[in-house]
Amino acid sequence: MTRTYDLIIKTAHEGVSLLNKEGAAPAGHNGPYHDPETPVRNTAHWLVTFSKAYDLTGKDVFRDAIVDTVDYLLSEDVRPHGYTYHCRNVDGKDSCNGLIGQAWAIEGLVAAANHGIRTDRALAVAEDVFMTHPFYHDVALWRTVEPTGETKRFDLTYNHQLWFAAAGALLANAGAPKVGKQVERFIERLEQLTDVNSEGLIRHPLHPAFTISEYASYLKSPERYWLLAPSALHGLSTVDTIRRNDLFEKAWGYHSFNLHALAMLAEQYPTASVWDSAMLQRTIDLISNLKYQLKVFYNDYGYSYNPAGIENAYALEVFGGDQHDQRRWVEKQLNLCYDSEENLLINGTPDPATHAARIYELTYLPNIEIELTSEDDSGPIVTDRISR
Repeated sequence: MTRTYDLIIKTAHEGVSLLNKEGAAPAGHNGPYHDPETPVRNTAHWLVTFSKAYDLTGKDVFRDAIVDTVDYLLSEDVRPHGYTYHCRNVDGKDSCNGLIGQAWAIEGLVAAANHGIRTDRALAVAEDVFMTHPFYHDVALWRTVEPTGETKRFDLTYNHQLWFAAAGALLANAGAPKVGKQVERFIERLEQLTDVNSEGLIRHPLHPAFTISEYASYLKSPERYWLLAPSALHGLSTVDTIRRNDLFEKAWGYHSFNLHALAMLAEQYPTASVWDSAMLQRTIDLISNLKYQLKVFYNDYGYSYNPAGIENAYALEVFGGDQHDQRRWVEKQLNLCYDSEENLLINGTPDPATHAARIYELTYLPNIEIELTSEDDSGPIVTDRISR
């Protein structure tokens, strides 16, 4: 038996050895998307892991790693024009990686600031990056901004908006009230912004529940016009089998990723009424469903990319789930993907650099006792009490 904190410390030691002389972690390619990324994302992830390891041990090696990684994130090379972070290099796609690329960078900066390392500078940059993104109070959504400062359309991927809000919640808690006002508005609108089907599955594209009058007004607004696109694409997916199957594949694989961000928001804003909603409860109940456990096991966006076991365990921690099931979810993730000889989360993934860095999500959990085995023969089933 071992504990999650022990794994974080062991993995953090390995992470330190991965950094280059600039303090950057190895860049990945965004898992199954195979989009070449800059080191920004993985460096921010490792920064959070180093921060937790420093909390647990007080060792200088981890404090030094925090300094190195945050200095990299504060360098001109990664934010060359002083606007947003340059996160990927893919023809035909933005360089900022929508809102999600910026959310991960902000998450790392806040972790450093919370440990008293480059605090003023880290928080100033994090707030500047966040507030650079235009926020529309009526729809409670943000538009994306390229590293050059060019403002783009609304980010139409649901988890991008959600994680940007979650990163903003961490930043607001660190002392950014203007950011907090935007996040609070997002939470007020969360039920309208979250498209959940009858099974409790959160749909992948942003598909808000706008009123007829709102839709009519957006037709007249050049900026809000593109918010109609998800509804049109949603309708198209009902007749386009290939598109429908692809979107459902992503929805099953990203469900836990969404739950993790929802849990982050709930920890920062625990009194919001949405956490008691039937909508939220359905999304939590789904992870005890046999269909979900089968779908996420055989999913390209599941355990081998999004660490579904860790993310579901965190959701259960925040929203009051069964502790036994929580442990089983963590064990499933680690037994599938954690290499106990390398002390890295690199097994069974198309993108070892990114998956190794995503061990940082374990830092959101308490010190859970778990059993690691060399061979996990239990298949897709995680919980003992599953619904069908």
